[in-house]
Amino acid sequence: MTLSVVISARDEFPNIVHTVHAIINDLETFLRHDEFEIILVDNGSTEPLSWRFLAERGMYFHRTVRIHHDPIMGNVSARNKGADLARGKYLFFSDAHMSYRIGAFQKMVETLEKHGGIVHPSVQWMGGYEPSERSYQYSLKMGEK
Repeated sequence: MTLSVVISARDEFPNIVHTVHAIINDLETFLRHDEFEIILVDNGSTEPLSWRFLAERGMYFHRTVRIHHDPIMGNVSARNKGADLARGKYLFFSDAHMSYRIGAFQKMVETLEKHGGIVHPSVQWMGGYEPSERSYQYSLKMGEK
């Protein structure tokens, strides 16, 4: 297993559906279905429809998407639970309301393989206007200043 993406979410329908599809569309450009997984950790959703919507659309056949429930309503607890379940060499965390460009995860993996450490992707505003400034990504090795 090359890559795991952990998404903690509470009442994120329909955003979670778009996020999962954006991640899969990106990962399928450079990985086989058995080389990545998406772990959704439900931390107290009151609307089970969002999980049922994903479950009924065949994303479980190859275990591409796994859903777990964390009874503690907290993002940190949910992410820790997802990290414990992750099987990938590389671990990424995502919010449940994100969109990714094709190539985003490949660039992050390439950066990790080249430099090690932690990678934070650039995030741009998804509002109704163009961002006024450029965004950059960076890498950080533990123990460095």
